[in-house]
Amino acid sequence: APDLVIVASRSRTALPELSAIAPTIDLSVDNDSLVEGVKQNIATLGRIFGEEARAAELSAELDARFAALRDRSADAGTAMVLVTNAGRVGVYGANSRLSWIFTEAGFKPVMEDVDDRFHGGDSVSFEFILQANPDWLFVVDRDAGVSGEDAGAARALLDNALVNQTSAWQQDQVVYLDPVPAYVVMHGYTAVTRLVDQVLGAVDEQA
Repeated sequence: APDLVIVASRSRTALPELSAIAPTIDLSVDNDSLVEGVKQNIATLGRIFGEEARAAELSAELDARFAALRDRSADAGTAMVLVTNAGRVGVYGANSRLSWIFTEAGFKPVMEDVDDRFHGGDSVSFEFILQANPDWLFVVDRDAGVSGEDAGAARALLDNALVNQTSAWQQDQVVYLDPVPAYVVMHGYTAVTRLVDQVLGAVDEQA
């Protein structure tokens, strides 16, 4: 007999059944407005638990992190977000779970038309990655995100003669994103700030 049930993207289909048991809210976040959705959820939870002031602080901290990242990414060049999955490589775009890299962080995508509706992204070849030749590669190891293991498989997969020729590889601008917040729990405040801090740190190292 809970006072409140919270569902989100992975559990939202159970909303009708749960609503019949107890008050239920849906905190799902749309990828195309991820940061705004995260901030709305922070505000909602702040009201529920009487922590409006703390919620406002967290939203302000989130805005500050993205402002700092946009400032540093303005001249960082182009970027591509890859997802590796069981030996295959896909690309994520501006509608994916990592849309914020382009829409909020300010990196310039090397391609616009990406069919990234699927878990493995829009399938691409190593030849395609070389042809696109991004200045930055952000990599999500889906296998590591699901299994909890490290991203060694993604590194091994991308360490080949074609990817080695890209500007991103030669400039040491390949960032292996923390796979759990990048793939599994990407819509929470902690997950987003962890990833933003990781990207911010990588850009600062190259400055």
